[in-house]
Amino acid sequence: MKQDGFAWWKQRFAQMSHYFDAFRIDHILGFFRIWSSPAHAVEGILGYFVPAILVKLEEFRQRGIPFDHDRYVKPFINENVLQQIFGTDAKQIKGDFLVLNGDGKLQFKARVRHATTGGKSFCETEAQRA
Repeated sequence: MKQDGFAWWKQRFAQMSHYFDAFRIDHILGFFRIWSSPAHAVEGILGYFVPAILVKLEEFRQRGIPFDHDRYVKPFINENVLQQIFGTDAKQIKGDFLVLNGDGKLQFKARVRHATTGGKSFCETEAQRA
């Protein structure tokens, strides 16, 4: 990157300046992937991460950087986060969609499915369908 005068970054920020007045990269992952939302989406919930630069695990190892797969890849959900987001519904959300993974964090139950029926949206797990 340095060899070409950071051309990729300059081009990226020049293009983004057509849409935004300010930029904020507040985590190292911002250098490797960006949250992208479809043009028709009103809220960011329909977004997904788009890798900007492929980084191989070996590159981390060569530079002596520890790589924690769960920390960098999986959502961070614990009791506190659940309570802050869902408040009085946290217990029901946890029971319906999450399981404790043994280190104090929660993860989604296997194969949660989203469906719409009769104009009402709902999610259910594979176990609830059985």
